[in-house]
Amino acid sequence: MLWHFTCDHGVHGIGRRGVIRRGAYGVVWLTDDPKASRDDLGLTSTMLPCDRMEFRYSVRDHDAVRWLDSDVRAALPEKMRLDLEVGRRPSCWWVSREPVMGTLWQPTKAMKVLRRKGR
Repeated sequence: MLWHFTCDHGVHGIGRRGVIRRGAYGVVWLTDDPKASRDDLGLTSTMLPCDRMEFRYSVRDHDAVRWLDSDVRAALPEKMRLDLEVGRRPSCWWVSREPVMGTLWQPTKAMKVLRRKGR
């Protein structure tokens, strides 16, 4: 099983259907470690004001590949790759070029967010 972490804005975008769409670098970002830290995943929120680990989705059916083996990583200029990976734990990252279906682990909290935003 893999995991996708997101903020309340992400829950709003994913909506009730649970479809997790591509984000940065044209991929869905996932991890194989449900207890990974913010630093491990690069979700420190230093550039964004939201809590990027507030919500967690489990993902069972996917075509994801390990980040370290991905063609996306291989295509990045070295400086960009190092900026993403240094001080983090890219060995636990997975990526999918296709949207994936996720199951929310905090449905009550998320439903409040979705109701508040009219979804």
